[in-house]
Amino acid sequence: MPWNADEYRDFFVKQNRFEPYEFQMRAAEMLAERKNLVLAAPTGAGKTLTVLTPFLFGGWVDRPTRLIYAVPLRTLAQGIYEEARALARRAGKDPDEFVRMQTGEQPDDPFFELGKIVVTTYDQVLSGLLSGPYGLSGSLHNINSAAIAGALVVFDEFHLMEPQRAFLTGAAGLHLFRDLTQCVWMTATATSPLCDELRSAVGAEDASPSEAEIADLPTVAKVTRTLTLEAQPLSAESVLRASSGRTIVICNTVPRAQALYHALRAELPDDVPVLLLHSRFFKTDRAEKVAALRRLFGKEASGRAVLIATQVIEAGVDISCDDLHTELCPMNALVQRAGRCARYPGEDGTVHVYPLLEDAPAWLPYGTLQAPDETLDATLKVLEQHTLSSQPLTPGVSGQWVEMVHRKLDESTLRDGWQQRLDVMLGRIHQNSIQRNPTRVSDLIREESVDEISVIVAKPANLPDAPGKREAVSISRWQLRPFVNDASGVEQSPRAWTWSFGDADPGVLPHWEPLETDAQLRRAFVVCVSPAVASYSKEAGLEIGTSGDEESPERALPPKRGYKPLHRESWAKHARAVAQAAERRTIEQDGVPGFLGNGLEARFGLTAAEVQRAAYASGVLHDLGKLQVSWQRWAEAWQKKKEAGYEHLEGLAHTDFDPDNFEDRAANRGFQPRRPPHAAASALVACGLLAQELRVAPEREGLLASAVLASVLAHHGGWLPHAPDMGIDPLWARWQPDLAAAHIEHTSAALIDELYRQKNRSGIVGELLDVTTTLDTLRDAWPLVSYLMRTLRLADQRATAEGSEGVC
Repeated sequence: MPWNADEYRDFFVKQNRFEPYEFQMRAAEMLAERKNLVLAAPTGAGKTLTVLTPFLFGGWVDRPTRLIYAVPLRTLAQGIYEEARALARRAGKDPDEFVRMQTGEQPDDPFFELGKIVVTTYDQVLSGLLSGPYGLSGSLHNINSAAIAGALVVFDEFHLMEPQRAFLTGAAGLHLFRDLTQCVWMTATATSPLCDELRSAVGAEDASPSEAEIADLPTVAKVTRTLTLEAQPLSAESVLRASSGRTIVICNTVPRAQALYHALRAELPDDVPVLLLHSRFFKTDRAEKVAALRRLFGKEASGRAVLIATQVIEAGVDISCDDLHTELCPMNALVQRAGRCARYPGEDGTVHVYPLLEDAPAWLPYGTLQAPDETLDATLKVLEQHTLSSQPLTPGVSGQWVEMVHRKLDESTLRDGWQQRLDVMLGRIHQNSIQRNPTRVSDLIREESVDEISVIVAKPANLPDAPGKREAVSISRWQLRPFVNDASGVEQSPRAWTWSFGDADPGVLPHWEPLETDAQLRRAFVVCVSPAVASYSKEAGLEIGTSGDEESPERALPPKRGYKPLHRESWAKHARAVAQAAERRTIEQDGVPGFLGNGLEARFGLTAAEVQRAAYASGVLHDLGKLQVSWQRWAEAWQKKKEAGYEHLEGLAHTDFDPDNFEDRAANRGFQPRRPPHAAASALVACGLLAQELRVAPEREGLLASAVLASVLAHHGGWLPHAPDMGIDPLWARWQPDLAAAHIEHTSAALIDELYRQKNRSGIVGELLDVTTTLDTLRDAWPLVSYLMRTLRLADQRATAEGSEGVC
């Protein structure tokens, strides 16, 4: 069905209660044509609605099945999340199910599969893409590697991506998944080199409003905004001298904002509201502050009020003021900040820009701990040249200044381009997913000094069972360095702890470890600090370096699929259930056939039926290794321990086990015989069954068989054992009836026996894997391989949970 502009215009008006701008109409049609877009428009132009509204429109045929909306900071996500929920509600969707938040503070959709709209951060998307997902166990390294497949990915305010890190990684990653993913890159301040790089990497087309359209926007034509460069650094006195109505103050760092808040609160009368907003407030307190912001700084607001904030209000917060005071920051960020001044039609406002204090690290987060970003000096020079008197700040002027400051540096930074970054990315993916030599990925996303991690506050006696059971706040990693515990041998109580998943030892449960080294801090995704070194108040938030009594509030963990108590389940039933869940997932959740199916056919020549068959084959073959003699011996012994009178008449995939039961966990750690691994054995046996299960055209059989085999081998996060014989046992006596019960037909016992007779079993498996998983073949094949890995792992979780409930 062709795109119907009139129907979409009516839908937009019904959803948003105003007529769309023409650039919004063009962008929607371009999305429906499967194009990747760059959208540069001033703050207040409605960029968010430009991408959210089309996704909800039923007239977009074969659209992506979900929208992943990524922002640079966790604290910017809340506004987008609320806006998406409101839109979903007006479209007749259940916002609790349709829209999910996935951040370190609110990890409601860790695998990017539950919500149709998932609001998240760059870090979450890119770390998953690199097979090193933040906040997940190392054994889940590959589950989000293809989370963007079949999705529309929006990178909002992408000017805040460090060009040499997150920006190039994002551009290269979207190129890697070309045809399988659609993307939109939005900002008010992109330079031409960044846009050129996106055109090269992902074929992005310009969906921005024209100069004439920008001039006609009410937020441009009917406001007056001027800019003044102040001579001295920002202080409480300078704010008080140049503000009488609604005043917003933006500091570069949280400690600066907190200090200024305390100073202003002490000077202003009690009847003048003074608010502080930054990334270190717990959820309830932050929600109260956001509600107060809308009341005091929203469209209908009037009267005197003061807000002190950090970058958290640069985007996604619809507020305005008469006077905006800001510390010097890069020009692209300054333009974003200025968008919070005189934002609404009919308003006048002044932006006051202050030089930085000379002491380090006043420039952070713009630069490193050692030196400021060179754009700070360039921004100051441009302002000195063009603001001898109050300078009208229009979108045209802003754009010229951004090009003057950032263009040359962006050109220099992007000289090696996305192609070289793709080589680096593939190397990391190969290490993390294929060699299983885990390596960090954060350096391809953010510079360490601005890299934020989750921090919770708890006393040593109250450390939570899991980090997610307490609310977290965001803190720059470098600011925690002073609280790395002294490991010199001096007796003292720990001041900070980091979470360990215990992946290195199957017998070790996840636990807190004292934070004793910088290396631990660099690897950490969450840190717990003692209130002895961190105080909290609802007025100032978390203040590092001062003692207090408050601890992080408790929070309910979202339900985890696949983590319910396990009940005895036959191998054949589980194999069928996972195969059916995997096949069903491709159709019902991923868009095969549909958007993703069309992309897979364009990229790999695979029909929808062949992709569905591959998903089914991955599922039905994934646990073949559980039919080993040693695995079934363990299953029989454990089940007899749990169930009186049990007879082992068929192969088992699961036994009765409750991971939340202390007795079960304790018994499992010392139980004999030990349960052996099974993924490698599954891959070996699958080599003899793939052809009959796939039934694909000969020219595509090698590619698809290799990708399916890789998903089977990696479905618990591992890879090939080093030993040539792979250290696996023969299959147990009843394996052929089990296969028949799983509807695996025409089994050749002789072929399976031949595989087991080979001395170099890993060579046989490795030869087939090499079709898709060497560094040379990964560039073309990884999207297919990682998609099948993800499909199998999620299907296994669902089928396991349903099987544990007695549903299949």
